[in-house]
Order: sequence, then C-alpha cells, then structure tokens
Amino acid sequence: MNITSSVRRRRLVGALAAALVGLALFLSGGATPAHGVELPTWDDVQAAKRNEAAAAAKVTEIEGLLEQSLAELELLRVATEQANASWQDAETAAADAALRAETLQAKADKSREEANVAADQAGVVVGQMYRSGGIDRSADMFFEADAATTDALLNRLAMMEQATRRNTTIAASAELARNTASSLGEQADAASTERDQLRADAEQLAQTAAENLDAQRTTFLAQEAQQRELEAQLAALKDATTDTVAGYEERLRAEEEERRKQQSGGGGGGGGGGGTPGGAGWYQPVPISWISTYFRQPPSHTGLDLPAGCGTPIVAPSSGTVAVAGWVDNFGGYMTYLNQDNGYQTRFAHQIGTPPVVSGQWVPAGAVIGYVGNTGMSFGCHVHYEVLSGGNFIDPTPFI
Repeated sequence: MNITSSVRRRRLVGALAAALVGLALFLSGGATPAHGVELPTWDDVQAAKRNEAAAAAKVTEIEGLLEQSLAELELLRVATEQANASWQDAETAAADAALRAETLQAKADKSREEANVAADQAGVVVGQMYRSGGIDRSADMFFEADAATTDALLNRLAMMEQATRRNTTIAASAELARNTASSLGEQADAASTERDQLRADAEQLAQTAAENLDAQRTTFLAQEAQQRELEAQLAALKDATTDTVAGYEERLRAEEEERRKQQSGGGGGGGGGGGTPGGAGWYQPVPISWISTYFRQPPSHTGLDLPAGCGTPIVAPSSGTVAVAGWVDNFGGYMTYLNQDNGYQTRFAHQIGTPPVVSGQWVPAGAVIGYVGNTGMSFGCHVHYEVLSGGNFIDPTPFI
C-alpha cells in the first residue's frame, strides 16, 4: 500500500474516532433537557392553569427548557451524522480502491494477452525461417545457381531480412508487454490489498459506530421522552378550552378517537390507503407535525427526519413499484425504496421491521409501505425520508 493510501486510511479512521468520542462525551454527560435543572411536573402545570400570570410564567419556563432540549438533540444528531459520514467515507474509499484494483487487473490481463500474441507471431516468423533453411543454405544455393535462380534467391533473402527485422520488433513488443503486464499486476495486487484493508476498516467502523450508538440509545430515548413531556405540558398550558389538565387530556382522547374512526377504512400494505396531502400532488409519508433534521447537501444529510410514533404507517407519496423492502445496512436499518411512476425514487429508513410490501410490487399512492421504527443508526422513532431524481438526492421539502 502506498503512502497516500495509508494517510487516507488514517484520516478516515481518525475522523470516525473523533466523531464517536464527541458523541460519547456528549452523552456521558447525562444529556437530558436542561440537565441540572428541576423539570416541571403536571401538578405544577395544573397549579399554573388556575392563574393567568402563573400560566404565562410557566409557559416561558417550559419554552426555554424546550429550546435547550432541541439544541441538545441537534448537537447529538450532528455528532451522529459526523460518525455516519466518516463511515460512509470509508465505504466510498473501499469502493474506489476496488475499482482501481479491477481497472489495473484488466490492464494487466490485456498486456499479458498482447505479450502472448506477440510471442506467437515471433514463433511463426522463426518457423518460416527454419523451414526455408536459413541464410547459410541460401548462400550455397546462390553460388551454385544460374541467373534466374539467383534473382529468386535475392528476393528471398530480402524477404528474410524483412522477416528478421519484423521478428526483432515483435520480440521487443512482446518483452515490453510482458514487463508492462508484470508492473500492472504488481499494482493490481497492491490495490487489491488496499481494497481489502479499506473494506475491513469500513466494516469495523460501521460496527463500532453501531455499538456506540446502541449503547447510548437509552439516554437519547429518555431525553426525547422528556422533550415530549415538556411539549405536552406546554400545549396544556396554552389550551384555553379547558380549565384543568384532566379536561385537556379528555379532549385529546376524544379527538384521537374521532381521528381513528375517520381512518378506520385505511388499507394495509400494498392496498389502497389514506394519507395527508403534501406538495406537488404527493402524500406525506407520515403526518408531519415537525421536522427534526432538514436536508443538507450529500453526504451530510440526504433527506428529512420526520418524527412519528413507532408503528405509525408510512404511505407511498405517489404510485410506483417497490424496488427494495427489507434490511439494507447498519445506517438505514429496515427500508423501503419506491420507484415512483413519475420518475422519482423515494426511500424510507429506520422502519420498525420488515416492510409489508415486497420488491417488484406495484402500490397506489397512499398505500402503506412500512411502519415507523428506530432501526439502524437512529435515535428515537422517526422516518428518514429521501427523494432522488436521476439518481441524485434532492430536497424532499417541496413534496411535503
């Protein structure tokens, strides 16, 4: 392996190591919303609802805690993305090395073939010269022959001289081709070694990242649960239709029951289904209340992260044919790829398990094609939603 390859490998390993260390340090500090600050209880919320001034103060307090919580979550996601990007860089480097090895091997094989062809051609020329008896025999015939025979012999000698020069050229070409093949073969072997090492590095980095993230999952889920609690408390305080928390919760239960009744006719995987209208005539993959991470140019973040409860149905934004349905890798976990009839491809990562559709299955717009989960490199239940046009990642925002 050359110096450049070695440096590249060290940089890749170092980048992921730094990302994982940052992630571990962030989480080992007990990353919870406003850690070190006593969080409000529902009794505090109930007491505040009885007094307008107290309610306003409590709203301000919870909004501040939520802002800090969101900032901490974003720091965690950035650290996670850095770990993912380093792992993906390692996989890209391994793929590049594999291509170099394949290209060099093809060139080496071609040079060996050229050397063999040249050797065969040289053998033909030597055989022809041998069958003619060579220069010495032709010289004897020259002194013993008449004029006509002498002219024929002179022509023959000229042809043999040309054949000799040609044979010398062919032999030189064969030697050059053999040397080139040998050199390219050595380069191909070195590239293959680099490829194997980079593949091993990528696999190790992926495993290390997954293990590190899995080890911290409980802390992250606790933080998200506290954030949802703060959001619910804030909504209860701002609700002006009820005077008590119990009344607010009862209204939420009634609204949820009505929503379920309206959706009770929704179809299962591959069948007709409901959906929330989005942009460009598409459906939203899940009902969107907020976006936790927005699209940034690849390879930083190639889609939108849409939080939703685990088990929430994911629907097809548009009709199309399922390209992939199942476990993809340690990053995306269980995923569905949909080749839409309109020419776009959409992808849905971190699903709870094997999607309810199969590769090659056509589904209508709004059909259930998966369920929100937390598999792969994910923290908290959400769907990572990607849109590709012409094989390139684009911002999904206009379609939701």
